[in-house]
Amino acid sequence: MANKIEIKLDPINICMIAPMGAGKTSILSTLMKYFEDNFINKAKGFSISINAQDQKLLDDFDTEINTYINAGSFNVETGMLLNPSDTSRKFEFELSLDSKADTKVSQKITIMDYPGGWINETKKNEEFMEHLLNSRILWLPVDTPLLMQTDPNDAQEKAWLQQKLSKDSVLKLVKEWAQYRNVDYQKNDALSCVNFVMTKCETYFSQAPNKDLSKKVKVRFDEQYKSIVQEIHKASPTTEIFYYPVDTIGCVKIIDSEWCNKDGKGVLETKYSIIETERKIRGCSLLSKSLIDYSVAQINGELKAVDDSADEILNESSWIYKLWNNIIGKSKLAAYQKEEIKKLTPCMKALGEKMKELKENDLEYNQYFQSL
Repeated sequence: MANKIEIKLDPINICMIAPMGAGKTSILSTLMKYFEDNFINKAKGFSISINAQDQKLLDDFDTEINTYINAGSFNVETGMLLNPSDTSRKFEFELSLDSKADTKVSQKITIMDYPGGWINETKKNEEFMEHLLNSRILWLPVDTPLLMQTDPNDAQEKAWLQQKLSKDSVLKLVKEWAQYRNVDYQKNDALSCVNFVMTKCETYFSQAPNKDLSKKVKVRFDEQYKSIVQEIHKASPTTEIFYYPVDTIGCVKIIDSEWCNKDGKGVLETKYSIIETERKIRGCSLLSKSLIDYSVAQINGELKAVDDSADEILNESSWIYKLWNNIIGKSKLAAYQKEEIKKLTPCMKALGEKMKELKENDLEYNQYFQSL
């Protein structure tokens, strides 16, 4: 059949907002590793593609991570495991579903981060702001060791913590996003969500001796971020807000940390030990949930539109229009489209089953997931 059906869906935009070193690149690497390990050649009809530049970024990141793992232990300034970026990065990849014949449905995912070096700047970056307002999904990485390794009774450490978190600056951007999302929902019924992603959290979750530490993380999170959560609810009542941890390395644990004064600025120096010799990510089914949910909704909506259009042609009651559709080939194309959509149904079913399986396999971290 000459008429190949290729459906390119509207891109799903995601924004990340966090101070420098909160783990934004780690999240990108973790997400792609999760897709590559669990979907490529494992979910029927599903594929993923990424451009060479972004792939190199991830490869370089993975190389550095493996270097740390192979070292057996390492010392870092918390938040600076890798060289932080002071430029905005737009990271793109594409998810595709293919039928056995000629139909392809493609979903582009575009993720843009707000460089930590800009977080306290008063001048807004126009490209980022445009992407922010076009993003239905917001990721807010939270540097867990900063919360947990700060003595709540030490005034100096508490002051340094506030400098590092830059919450006022984060709130300004988040509030603007939420206000826009509320307008978009009123006009277009467009759903949205905010994800507070606890990064570098292995010490308090997967490597913790019991659940007491994970409970303390949530207490510290509420102390610091409750006001931001409330502002989001106020500005955009229909926006869903989620809290969950993600292991981006998995095999590390903090064995010592200390706040230090360097040139008048607080630095949390941390020593990690390596528990295992292989990176093990956890909690990524939660990170990908909204992305997959929105993508599947768009795919189903587009397939239904194509199917309805084909039905309209095939069920034409006027013999004149029916004859004309046959002459110009519309009826033949419509019948072909109906058959092609049927072939995509197993792909969608397989994708749904794979997501359910992965969620069940991630039960260790699903227990920490909370809707705020």
